Amino acid sequence: MCKSLALKVYRFYDGGRILFDKIKNEFFHLQKTSVFAAEEFIKTCIKNNYYDSDCRSLYSDFLIENNRKIEASRIIDPPYKAKRPVRLISKNLTEITKLCPPSLIEVHNVYEEREFVVKYIAHKTILPDKVLEHDCFKDEGKIVKLDATTTCHFKNGFVTRNGAFFSEENYYPSDNRMGHGAFLRGAYYNPKLSWHRDMDDEYSTVSEYALIVQKHPMINYYHFLIEQAPNLILINELKQKGVEVRPFLQKNSFNNLFYQAASVLGVANEKDFLKSTTYLTNLENAFRPSYSDLSTHNCFLTPKLERFVNKLLSSRKIHTEVFPKRRIFISRGDAGGKRDISNELNVINLLSKYGFEVVTLTGLSLIEQIDLFNGAEVVIGGHGAGLSNIIFCPPGCKVVELTHYFTLDRLRIFWDLASYFNLEYSVICSDVLIRDHSAGFEVPIEQLQQFLNQI
Repeated sequence: MCKSLALKVYRFYDGGRILFDKIKNEFFHLQKTSVFAAEEFIKTCIKNNYYDSDCRSLYSDFLIENNRKIEASRIIDPPYKAKRPVRLISKNLTEITKLCPPSLIEVHNVYEEREFVVKYIAHKTILPDKVLEHDCFKDEGKIVKLDATTTCHFKNGFVTRNGAFFSEENYYPSDNRMGHGAFLRGAYYNPKLSWHRDMDDEYSTVSEYALIVQKHPMINYYHFLIEQAPNLILINELKQKGVEVRPFLQKNSFNNLFYQAASVLGVANEKDFLKSTTYLTNLENAFRPSYSDLSTHNCFLTPKLERFVNKLLSSRKIHTEVFPKRRIFISRGDAGGKRDISNELNVINLLSKYGFEVVTLTGLSLIEQIDLFNGAEVVIGGHGAGLSNIIFCPPGCKVVELTHYFTLDRLRIFWDLASYFNLEYSVICSDVLIRDHSAGFEVPIEQLQQFLNQI
């Protein structure tokens, strides 16, 4: 689908809900100039909102008028749609924040709101003027408020494999993550297209008290560690209130890390985890944590993160009075080309003169990563999930993020973590504009040398 058509279709969506009248008018207008363009347009609308019966009826009528009756019958009644429970694909969704559904049994207020101050960036004078002019640096000294987080107990909640949650009355939490509406449409209208290949129509049911650990499928090590694994500490905290829950996981490649975290925390073993077996799961007693989403800079700090980290560290008994000595450089050699550092060998050669050791995090267990970073006095690494481990660094540890100009809009991700955990944060940034967040880049060696001379 061409970009212009995608943009044209996107104009007709409002928070994931389709504005059918505008689509209908556009469809008829296009038919006057190009039947082909009109058909591509309505097909794109259906693709983005697969279960919308109005669009299907409109396209079906068009096909019948053009003597394509067989195609019309398939459009109006796709073979794998028939068994889908209608109540689970309703468009009449209401945010829980606006009106509480009858299925909401109890709200557990676990963590009160918190505040922290965005620290001033250390060694900022080494950055070129073009970089310093970026708007992100206006956030220095800003007070950030983390919303209070709660754990809501729902009767008959439904969770999809892409992490969206909604109640049986079609209420959904306002923090259901939905990138540009995609997750919301994916959850409620189009649960089996795009990135999902499983075509099962039936949903499974879990009768045990289930704690939803994950929020969405965008799970790399960062999302696991910062956003989702901290929910595991709720198991014991709910238990202290007389509520016995088991952690529930959707299908993902990070299950083993969840098992490791639960084991270190002492809250669950692998056999205690409930797992999804179908795209949609009905949790008869669903416990869903809320999230504090600092969406302006794509960070997912919550008040419970600090307690999660403290419990991990205390369980390892690795807080000592001996000042840490390790200087760590996180290699991007295992990143599969994503944000790779083109002159990494030059960086390593320079850092080796200052006592840095090169680490590749792929394959390390959670415990090994905790121990590694808790013993660090300086951590240097490219923008990426591996930097999430700075939450295990001792207070005062120097953290240096290597990045390029286009990624400065996401600078607050690790800057906030450093501020929250009382670390000294610096950034080394190329002023070369590469319009791709995932693109590789060259570290400005002169900036790096200046930083090393100052520590």
